[in-house]
Formats: sequence, structure tokens, C-alpha cells
Amino acid sequence: MILTNQVVESCNQIGIPEAMIDLVIKFGSIDAHNGYEILSLDKKGMRKTKAYLGSLYSGSKKVLSDIYLVINNEEVIKASRKSVNHQGHR
Repeated sequence: MILTNQVVESCNQIGIPEAMIDLVIKFGSIDAHNGYEILSLDKKGMRKTKAYLGSLYSGSKKVLSDIYLVINNEEVIKASRKSVNHQGHR
């Protein structure tokens, strides 16, 4: 998937490494909302991520479970944390 420039900037501002976005894309589950796809890690995705990362998983568990992506036409248009209240797409 393609990351827009706005997504790359916002990830740098709120401290989400692009590697974690790749993990959410790889193992995340998709929910539809207002014509957009919302991608985040559910319990199954977290288990797959844990198996993939091994010992590196413990330090990134909280951040990974808190990330969601908004996707439109195979393009990530928003990346944020669930703990931050964004009314635009959720």
C-alpha cells in the first residue's frame, strides 16, 4: 500500500515508526466505515505479530494495539492512535 505524505508526516509527529505501520498492514483486520476501510490489529493480528517479532514484541505491544489506519483505494490516507480522539474518520 502507498503511504501519503500527510501520513508520513503525522507518523513522525506522533511517534509511530513506519515499521509498525507495515505490521498493521500485514497483520491487521479491516472494518468498513463511511466508505473507508479502517485497519487495526485485533487479538488474532496481535498473536500473529507476536509470533513474527518474537522477543521484540514486548516493547511494542502497547503502541501496536493503539494504531489504526484509514485506507482509501489502496492508499493509506490517515495513521493515528486510538487513544487520540479524531472525529474525521472514526
